[in-house]
Amino acid sequence: MRVAFPVHAIHHDTEYYPEPEQFNPDCNCVIIEYSTIELNA
Repeated sequence: MRVAFPVHAIHHDTEYYPEPEQFNPDCNCVIIEYSTIELNA
């Protein structure tokens, strides 16, 4: 059984990403926020 996810469609859905055509690194990088929290602790 194969399962396919429409990754391109999900990444361009305005319900999840308000401006899907604009690059926003803050939206994509969870590690930066996590490391900032760890450094400030």
